[in-house]
Amino acid sequence: MHLQKFHRFVKFAGLCLGLAGRFPLSHYGQPTVWESIGDPGGNGGVTFTSIHPATGNIYTSSDMSRSLFRSTDRADTWEAIANPVTGTADYIAGDPKSPGTLYMSQIGVTAKGSGIWKSTDNGDTWVQIHQSTRFGKSNGHSGVVDPNNAKLLYWTGGDKGVLRSLDGGVTWEDWSKGLPKEKLRYEYAFAHTLELDGNSPPDQRRLFYPTNLGLYCAAAADGNWQPMPGLPAGTCSDVEVCAKNTIYAAFPRVGLFISRDGGKIWQKTPKGLEGKKIVRVVATNDRPDIVYVSTDGDIGEMGTQAIYGSRDSAISFTLLTDSRFHEGMNWRINYRQEEGVSARELFVDPKDPLIVYVVRGMKSHDGGTTWNHYG
Repeated sequence: MHLQKFHRFVKFAGLCLGLAGRFPLSHYGQPTVWESIGDPGGNGGVTFTSIHPATGNIYTSSDMSRSLFRSTDRADTWEAIANPVTGTADYIAGDPKSPGTLYMSQIGVTAKGSGIWKSTDNGDTWVQIHQSTRFGKSNGHSGVVDPNNAKLLYWTGGDKGVLRSLDGGVTWEDWSKGLPKEKLRYEYAFAHTLELDGNSPPDQRRLFYPTNLGLYCAAAADGNWQPMPGLPAGTCSDVEVCAKNTIYAAFPRVGLFISRDGGKIWQKTPKGLEGKKIVRVVATNDRPDIVYVSTDGDIGEMGTQAIYGSRDSAISFTLLTDSRFHEGMNWRINYRQEEGVSARELFVDPKDPLIVYVVRGMKSHDGGTTWNHYG
């Protein structure tokens, strides 16, 4: 070894020995003691996001306790509206005719905190109206409120079945006749949610349930579930029921199906979506001519997730953006360098079909032409 290098090595070794004397290794071998300093909430994985059908207000929750948030300005700012009884909110359904009324299912830290909660002030305060652990957890868990009867609610249960309430959520009954509950599972996170046909007369209303065994449908009057005729028996991940008898159904392994007569006749895979794995489909009730879909694993690009849009009633679709970070479309890479498109969550403002939201904090004000971070 060169003499100068040797002298530097000796000095370094001496320094290490001196430090070892001041901070012996046994010091670091002592047990570490932690103490709680409170529950700050926040962070964690997203358990659900939903939009109020009357206002467009957005509600999102994480799996950290007390992490329920609300935006009343189209995701520009957020505020905490967590239930004071600690637990994880798993879904919120808004009353279509009452802007301030919300129903929330929650899995509490204790069984007493689990069940259905109600708010009449847009989430500022909550009252438990039904205590139960029979309601399911997120990633497909959902509920709907009848637009003509606020006392009529439907919710998915932890057994993948459907529950019905006739008294505004106070009591519930099983409404799963015909559903093969033991065979049902949620293959796609944040999908497989209930959809109610609110455009038909109350006595002709139908419920739709996208499952891994196909799209099931039941007359709301009798709750007798059957597979929707004319559709595949494979996995249906999402369904959107709109005015003008328009229904969209997403089958990831087969394609997008469209009915323009309330489900009697179905058309498959419009132009621009050939070979795409459709996971989500969204449109506003009043403008079914503007529709968006999210895809997963586009053909030719392993793992690519993308958003497509149509403004001609789903006759044809064009690519809006994908997970290759389109800087030209203002889809900015964030500090983690991973702000790609996700096919899991896709939402549209119920009052403005050109405002679209995608999970990981991106939205478009112009129907997908440009994108910006929100929140």
